[in-house]
Amino acid sequence: MAAELVRFPSAARLATAALLCAVGGCAEEWAPGEGADSFAAYASDADGGEPAARDAAASDTTRADGRTWRHPVGACFDLPAGFEVEPIGGSCAFVPADARAANGETLVAAHFVFLPAPGIDAVDSSAFLAAARAEMATLAASAREIGEPEALPLADRAAIVLRYETAESGIPGRADLYATLHEGLAIGLIVVGHRARVEQDAAEMARFFATLRFAAPQRDQALASTWTRGESYVSGGFSMATEERLELAADGRYARSSQAAGGDASNSFDSDGDVETGRWFGGDGALLLCGDAGGVAAWSWRIVDGTLVLHDAEGRRSLWQ
Repeated sequence: MAAELVRFPSAARLATAALLCAVGGCAEEWAPGEGADSFAAYASDADGGEPAARDAAASDTTRADGRTWRHPVGACFDLPAGFEVEPIGGSCAFVPADARAANGETLVAAHFVFLPAPGIDAVDSSAFLAAARAEMATLAASAREIGEPEALPLADRAAIVLRYETAESGIPGRADLYATLHEGLAIGLIVVGHRARVEQDAAEMARFFATLRFAAPQRDQALASTWTRGESYVSGGFSMATEERLELAADGRYARSSQAAGGDASNSFDSDGDVETGRWFGGDGALLLCGDAGGVAAWSWRIVDGTLVLHDAEGRRSLWQ
């Protein structure tokens, strides 16, 4: 949960999007139980075309099966009646059915978040609280913690809630962080929205979070392969090419590396980047990498005609062969 990890979409970008939703509406909606084609369409190719078919292995991001929602990391929630599920780059937002204002604003939303917490073994420890507070400070400069951290035990583990008031764009807001620990990750919900509505829904959101439990993680074997993507750049007499390599092993380990080469008529270079290793989780259209060094990255994914199509929380696409 360290502040330097805000570059990853799993936490800061996701929750920042949530804060923006609270004052101006969200992205496309996706309702539980719809078919695969109901997932918000991925971006077309640069030339305006679009792949003609999708692999059978691809499925909706963070599918809600009946009224139980699951994530590949193993987290499961029971969805309250009327809650809508909106996929966001390997995670999602949960939105009460009556949380849409007449002007299109989303008054409150609970975003599923996962943050690295290496070496932290208790949610009430000073290390956990310091990391959580630092993370919240990166999400909203106006965030001000209110009250004391509150214990909110789950069925099989401890959990905690931290509450904040915000004033982004001059609008009174609130952000409540519910979190627990699971296999080196801090996992939970950030509930954000207009202050009065978050306060109104606090008891319901606490009950929703209390349904959190963990099942076996998902690792869709359609993802278990070696994927590569390359880019090239040419300017005058200088050229450069880069290649990224992502190895997703069937046993749940991954290795990610990059290589660059280039030069001009008088000079050339060829360099290998560091190899990042860790655990991967993938299924129901969400892919999550948990690095051994503590980083976390997440995307929504599809396999289209043998190409792995990834979208991050900001909608940026990358293609892997």
